[in-house]
Amino acid sequence: MDNVTDIESTVVLEDQKSPRVETIVNMNDKVLFRYMLLNSTYGIASKIMLTVSVICLILLPFSFFFSKETTRFALALIVFLNLVLQPLRLKASSKKQMLDNPVFKTPMHYVFDQSGIVLKQEDNDGFMSWEEIIGVKETKHMYLFYINPSQAFIIPKVSFKHEKDILTIRELVNMSTVRVKKLRK
Repeated sequence: MDNVTDIESTVVLEDQKSPRVETIVNMNDKVLFRYMLLNSTYGIASKIMLTVSVICLILLPFSFFFSKETTRFALALIVFLNLVLQPLRLKASSKKQMLDNPVFKTPMHYVFDQSGIVLKQEDNDGFMSWEEIIGVKETKHMYLFYINPSQAFIIPKVSFKHEKDILTIRELVNMSTVRVKKLRK
């Protein structure tokens, strides 16, 4: 397992109809960087720019044989700004947020059940019903439970001890009314 978070999770089946998963997440800059990188490529303009950058990267070696120096410079600049500088900026930003944001400094305890998500952090408790979650996205490394278009609860998959925890999360999300993107089967 990836040493990204301190891990504690359990699946609790009070009865066969009400699955429940608990996990504790200690956020770190690697997980936050993955989230920020994913969100930076969201939207049509970002996808177009990413596509243009990859095309420029492919064309760059050929430009040494068939084009002027200004064309090579323009291709190299587009590649550098979008495929090198942007990820480095996001990495620095994730490290800064980890240092500056007090929410990331203490563990977050999550409890998932049929009614929604219970959140506990230090002396604070909260609850989000599935109806309040506007979307769920599953990636290779994490679950994202969106509470608005630009803000999500980030749950790294490594925070679950067992594969059955992930399957139970999928089951809970699929039983809810929340809009789902890329939930794996």
